[in-house]
Amino acid sequence: MFLSPLAQGVPDRNVSPSFSIYLGAADDLGPPRSGAGVPANIQAVQTQFADLASPVSPLASVTQSEPVMPPNSGARPQPVIASEFAARPQPVIASEFAARPQPAIASEPAARPQPAVLSEPAARRQLAALVQSMPLPKLTTPPATLAATVDLPVAAMPSWTGFYAGIAPGIRWGKATWTTVEIDGPSQSVSGDSPTSFDNLADRIGGYFGHTWQFASRWAAGFEGDFGWGDNKKTVGGIPGLKDGATTNALNAALANDSATIKESWDGSLRARFGFFLFPTVMLYATGGLALQDVEVDFFCAGVAAANTASCGTQARVSEKEERLLPGWIGGGGAEVKLSGNWLARAEYRYADFGTFRNRFGVSNPASHEVTVNVDVKTHTALLGLTYQFD
Repeated sequence: MFLSPLAQGVPDRNVSPSFSIYLGAADDLGPPRSGAGVPANIQAVQTQFADLASPVSPLASVTQSEPVMPPNSGARPQPVIASEFAARPQPVIASEFAARPQPAIASEPAARPQPAVLSEPAARRQLAALVQSMPLPKLTTPPATLAATVDLPVAAMPSWTGFYAGIAPGIRWGKATWTTVEIDGPSQSVSGDSPTSFDNLADRIGGYFGHTWQFASRWAAGFEGDFGWGDNKKTVGGIPGLKDGATTNALNAALANDSATIKESWDGSLRARFGFFLFPTVMLYATGGLALQDVEVDFFCAGVAAANTASCGTQARVSEKEERLLPGWIGGGGAEVKLSGNWLARAEYRYADFGTFRNRFGVSNPASHEVTVNVDVKTHTALLGLTYQFD
């Protein structure tokens, strides 16, 4: 074995600072020695060389230079000292793109299948078939039972059945017409102021009573009677139809003294009522039946001395009155609402037609003309009512 000068501790300027080992041939060192026959210093050197030759030795990674051979080295075999890179197999490192297989990327139209486009009739048929194929839920519980199950608030229906009475202030429009038919029979002509209107408007106060039966859930029926009083009155100067056509001042003065009057006072009716509940506390109703109307007609002629200055004739003073209780029919409707407790309120309109009646005036004085008159009477009534319903 031969150690380089660096290993022997001898400096040599021509040797690089590396470590070289020379193992001589067997004929230089003689037969190999080991075991007990080998000196201790030689064994230590062998151990150190064995450690240096190990692949994990840190000195194995040191770059080896050519050993400084002694002059008598000859053809001694050189030890092959592999570096760490030669001793250890290096893994083949492929690039990331070569190591990982790349998926094939298709374009969006090729990657996503396009749905078939149906025509509008075909799409409607397909939608109708889909809807018909869907199962519909079945309601096995009646609505009333379902409402009771979930405790839904249900408005209680108040009772409308029972007797009642009330008061009804309002207005009444009397529509009356005076028509002179004859004067002294057919011998005299009727002047052009006939017919004459006696329309008038007056307040009316009245009361009513009745009974209501509530049936089903939204209907009611009953009867009602009412009575009322109003002061409908109208007076015109002169007697309609008796003007002879003169336009003198004397005639005008006579017309101021003569007069005709129609009055409507009290009325009453007995009617049926048929109602529909718009809400549990609101009823709309229609009503109709028989009606009565008190009518009074006054005929008055003052009588004067000069001819053609009085409606009824010379010296013909006449004061006559005809009062009739006229029957007729009545119809109308209204709305009634429950207030609080047993109290109700209503608004109502009624129309009544009492037809025409005929009467002869001037019969009390032979000097007077006899006048046959037709009187036609109708009324329109609007009222508000406050009702108390008995338990």
